[in-house]
Amino acid sequence: MGKITDSLLSGTRGRTGRIVVSNIEGHEISRMRPRKSNRISTPKQQVIKNRFNFAVQFIQGYKTLAKTYYGKRSGLKSPYNQAMSNLLQAISCDMDTLTFSIQYNNIQFTKGNLLEPQPLNVTADDPLSATITWTNNAIELADQNDVLIIMYAEDDSTKAQSTVVQTAVKRSEETYTLQFLPKYQGTDVHVWMSFLSVIKQDAAPSIYLGQVTVL
Repeated sequence: MGKITDSLLSGTRGRTGRIVVSNIEGHEISRMRPRKSNRISTPKQQVIKNRFNFAVQFIQGYKTLAKTYYGKRSGLKSPYNQAMSNLLQAISCDMDTLTFSIQYNNIQFTKGNLLEPQPLNVTADDPLSATITWTNNAIELADQNDVLIIMYAEDDSTKAQSTVVQTAVKRSEETYTLQFLPKYQGTDVHVWMSFLSVIKQDAAPSIYLGQVTVL
């Protein structure tokens, strides 16, 4: 048994048996609900599952941000879908060693039309902190008022999760000191930066700054 609703306003949606019908941005989609499998994964299948599970965990830190600030919807691909696609492309599987590796420099957590950041340096010379510097490349006043947003993640391919820090620092200020929790002391951390507009919902393409060791 099941129920299908056909509405002029919201389109067709519902399910009958294993068939699910939904309406996404005006596109009517029908698909089969997957059955739970008791089959044991092969080693290669498990690597692919581990890669996907890692991606789902890693993106949690910027999931909400990506839904608004990762480009525009393209057909059935939402901004979040595009951010996940970018993340998965940055994680490669080695079927010989049955492991996966992350190309952190290929990960973007925002993707928009604002001026791209021009970073100068990221250094960790003081305990539990990293200093980030950049060039103010804004010409218009509105661009100078773009606010800095930082993302960082521990260098760990098994449990790393991203963390986003939204600041009140403007593009024109050219420096920011990022503070870490004590648990990050002695760890290697990857850092990214971007800017958000204070006038409209837009972002710059995020830039990977590099890896630092937290003192």
